[in-house]
Amino acid sequence: MRRTLLVLGLLAMALPTAAQVPFGAVSSDTTHALGLPRCTSQTTERATTQVCLGFDDDETLVVTVERGTVETARWAYLGAPSLLDLRAFVLPSTDTTEAVLAATLDAVSNGMGVSYWTATVLRDGIPAYRFRVEEFGEAGGSFVAADDDLVIWATEWVGGPDPTGERGEGLYFAGRPFAVTPDGLTPRSDLDLRARRFLESFVRDDRGPVAWLLDERTETRPEDPALTGCTSTSEIVVLAGVEAATDEWRQPFTRAVLESTEADSLHAETLALGLPTYTESGTGVPYIGDVATDRLFPSGYVPDLTAYLGQPLRLETCTDDDLVKTRVLWVENVSTRAAR
Repeated sequence: MRRTLLVLGLLAMALPTAAQVPFGAVSSDTTHALGLPRCTSQTTERATTQVCLGFDDDETLVVTVERGTVETARWAYLGAPSLLDLRAFVLPSTDTTEAVLAATLDAVSNGMGVSYWTATVLRDGIPAYRFRVEEFGEAGGSFVAADDDLVIWATEWVGGPDPTGERGEGLYFAGRPFAVTPDGLTPRSDLDLRARRFLESFVRDDRGPVAWLLDERTETRPEDPALTGCTSTSEIVVLAGVEAATDEWRQPFTRAVLESTEADSLHAETLALGLPTYTESGTGVPYIGDVATDRLFPSGYVPDLTAYLGQPLRLETCTDDDLVKTRVLWVENVSTRAAR
C-alpha cells in the first residue's frame, strides 16, 4: 500500500491540478436573471472551441459547442437552473484531432452534498462519448499524468462491506483510473483501484478527488467496490440489437437487446446503458465491464457496441438481500482489441 501511495504521489506531482489543460474561467455576457449564457473557450492551433450553457428555442437549458463560428453540438443540460456549472479541459490528441472534455454539474444531493457530473469528450467539437463522475475535480483535480497518458480518476460513492472484516458496512469513495483519449476510455490496470471509507476524517477540500484518494487511510482493492458485498451470478447472453435513444429528459443512452435461452425457450431483455440508476427492467445500476482488465467502466460510459452484435457476452448480476445492486455487461474493449 505504501508503494502504491508513493507511485500515486509521484503521478500527482507530475500533474497536480492539470493546470495546463483547463479552458478559461466561465463568464457571462448577459443580464438574464440566471446569468446565461455562460461560456468558456480555448484557442488551439486548430481552432477556437467555445462551450456554453444557455437556452434552447423552447427555453430549455442546453449545452452548445462552437468551433470557430460553426455550432457543432447541442444537448440538453440535466442540471437544475440553480446549479449551472460548466468546466472544460483540452485533452492530449493527435495532430489531426482536437479533443476536449466538457463537464456539467447534474445534481447535488441533500445531506452529504455529493456532486454528480456528466463528462462529455468532444472530438473536433462532436460528442464522442460520455461518462459520469461523482465529485469531479473542477480545477483539474481528477487528472494525473502517467507515462504518456492523461489519466482521469472516475470516482463514485459506493456502499459495501469493510474488506478487513473489522467493521460493518459503510460508504466508500471509490476511484477507477482510465487513460482518457479522443477515441474512448482505456482502463489503467497498472494502477490500483482505490476506496476510502467515509468517516469524520474525510474532508472534501479544493485539492480534488485525486488528493482525497492519496490519503494514507485509502485502501487498494483487488475487486471493484461496486461488486463487493453482494452475491454474483452470470449468464451468457447474445447481443441481438443496439439502438441509440433518449429518455424523458432528452438524455442519450443506449438500448441493448439481450437474448438468452431459459428452459429451451428464448428470453429477451432490454437493458438501458448509459443512465446511472435506470434500466428498462427496473433493476440494478448498469455498467459496461472490460474483459481484458477485469475493470468496470464509469457509470454512463458505453463504447460502440455494434461490433458485438450477434456475439455471446457475459451478463453479471450482483444481488444483496434479493435486491439487484449492480449489473455488468462484459465486453472486450474495442480500443484494446485495435492495439493488438
